[in-house]
Amino acid sequence: MTYTNRFIALSCVAASVFATSCVNEFEEGQAPVSGEGYYISLTGDVNEGGVESRAYWDINDDERKSPAFTWESTDKMQSFVWSNSAFVNFTDEKKYSATVVTPNTDDKKRAQLQITTGLSQQYAQGDIIWAVSPLENSNIGAENKVTFTLPDGFTQTKLNSTEHLKQYILMSGTGVVDGSNSANIEFKVLPAIYRFKITNTESEDLTVNEVSISGPFCNKAELSMDNDGTVTPTYSVSNGTYAIKVTTPEGGLKVNAGETAYLYALVFPTNTASIDQTIELSFKGNYSGYTADYTKTAKCNTIYSYNLDSNKYYDMEVPVEKTAGGDTEKSVITLFEGEKEISGWSNLPISHFYFHYLKEGDVLTVYFKGCESGTKSFQDTGTWKPLDDDAHGQIDENEKAQGFFTYTITSESAEKLKKHNLILTGDGYTITKITALTTLLERDPVSKDAIMISDFEGHNDNSWTEGVTLEYPKDNGNTYLRFASSSALSKTIYLFNCSHCSAKVSNIENYVIKFDLKIEEGVTGASQANMQYILADNWIGFGTDFIPETTDGKWITVSRNISDIKPDLKGELSFVNTNNSLFGENIPTGICIDNFRLEPKK
Repeated sequence: MTYTNRFIALSCVAASVFATSCVNEFEEGQAPVSGEGYYISLTGDVNEGGVESRAYWDINDDERKSPAFTWESTDKMQSFVWSNSAFVNFTDEKKYSATVVTPNTDDKKRAQLQITTGLSQQYAQGDIIWAVSPLENSNIGAENKVTFTLPDGFTQTKLNSTEHLKQYILMSGTGVVDGSNSANIEFKVLPAIYRFKITNTESEDLTVNEVSISGPFCNKAELSMDNDGTVTPTYSVSNGTYAIKVTTPEGGLKVNAGETAYLYALVFPTNTASIDQTIELSFKGNYSGYTADYTKTAKCNTIYSYNLDSNKYYDMEVPVEKTAGGDTEKSVITLFEGEKEISGWSNLPISHFYFHYLKEGDVLTVYFKGCESGTKSFQDTGTWKPLDDDAHGQIDENEKAQGFFTYTITSESAEKLKKHNLILTGDGYTITKITALTTLLERDPVSKDAIMISDFEGHNDNSWTEGVTLEYPKDNGNTYLRFASSSALSKTIYLFNCSHCSAKVSNIENYVIKFDLKIEEGVTGASQANMQYILADNWIGFGTDFIPETTDGKWITVSRNISDIKPDLKGELSFVNTNNSLFGENIPTGICIDNFRLEPKK
């Protein structure tokens, strides 16, 4: 998942303050106001330090189909005046007044804002003007508290459009009237945009009916004036859960074969990084004759290593295929954490256990800092070339704003990383963290076609290294090997050795070597153990990241294709009277092994 800062604040400048009898001068396009009381006119201007403007009106014709924002005359705004720690009445006895938004006719990033009801007293130096948009009278409650709730879902009538969000983009700003009877209102957009990215990888059109992600997402905002004249929004979730959901008209919206489309929703800021609750991604759609419906679940804080904030937008990749279905839980795994400056095509090589298990659709995320102009490149140590065309390019303005960039694993790049390590290179940035969003390994059932080298049932396959103590506990009646302690003089040991297998294998290159692994909780340094296989007297070197740093005390299955780790091992292989071992250096105690075996490739 990526997010990009696309909202920016507007600066609204007061033009004049006048009484009932005054004749007003307005910029072109702004109607004069007359009536009882006192008036103030405000000019809205976009902060050019940002990348886009305020309210949805178009989609940029760029590769990312990023939203563009501007003021519109249909914006509904109400303004309050706070003076001497109290709200001031307008001449209609209300504490607020409708405010007209008039976009500049030549530049929609500029607007005039005009309070339409006279104030019952003169604007004074130090008064605070508080403006909120869009705002109906029904949103204003006791003590002028503003409550705004996002809808239960958004209906998008065409792809790559944000028109349906316009009326829900809540914005709040305050400004202080100065000695020259002018005020500068600084607005902040409060929701974030949540963008579902749907890529049709099939050779036929995809019909999209609905996409949603449900969980503890905030859909309600409350705003009130504090005694010191500041407005601090608070956010909450209705009924404990909220679905960020986009539906399409009856019959759905069509995504052409090979194309990518976007559906847009809104959400208020949520502390997602600290929430352990399960969230659910749901997709409803179809290909001709095939359903593409599915639901996937994951823990909130494994998907989001960051919080959802105001004034940004977030991408959610939505994988779609004909056979999609079933529950799949993905987790964020840290591959690197520290600081590495990338300049002049210097590089950061990364090795990791999970590189051997990445699959199409998994996402690598690189967090960085200090980038004014930079180039990114994901490469592998086998070719020292980009993994593919999408793995190389300039760091764009969106990525600079959000502080990270991503790469989505393809089937081809997954195969490269099974055999080689990853290299991050380029120029002009400092890496601080790299993560992978992938599915954690589980324990595989033993295949009926497996060739069992040792399951430790009835065989004490001891270490050949003096001073190594092994134990053979039982788990639900199943015996496994546990590395208990070592007083060996050398840090390099045979973890165990088996010589009782009598199998013969044809075409060994078509097999996978597997073993079940449990690393007890509290064990450290497992990923740095420098290990290798001994298979029918064949030494198969590997290195670090042979096993993960932890399995959280659970059993998983480690598997490697023989053809990947020993390409020259082919043809028939006999295990009769041969040695089969796990051998290595700096192996920590608390490592548990079971079902050391071969299985045919699937």
